[in-house]
Amino acid sequence: MKLSEELRPKKEKKENAPPPRRKPKGYLNAKEQEELMVLAAFAGKLEELIETWSTLGVDKCRLKEARTTLSFLYRTMDSFVASVQDDSIIRQVVKKLKYTSIKINTGG
Repeated sequence: MKLSEELRPKKEKKENAPPPRRKPKGYLNAKEQEELMVLAAFAGKLEELIETWSTLGVDKCRLKEARTTLSFLYRTMDSFVASVQDDSIIRQVVKKLKYTSIKINTGG
């Protein structure tokens, strides 16, 4: 038995119907901003762990999985802001992150 199987919540089987498509709304509500900040916190901490593990010579398989997880975190964060056309909204979220203990790198 794997730890991930034990900790993962059990899901009930759903029908194979695709989820309904929503029209992009062009803004992030407060809940979405909070969720985005939590994802950014995960990403920031995971970046620190990857850097530490790289210098310590931790198992390559663990590093690979951590980097893959980081990639998926960034994709998820990108999906939050994909519908937002206005860069000022994204800058507001980054500004909120600066006032917390969450460290996020902006830019290319």
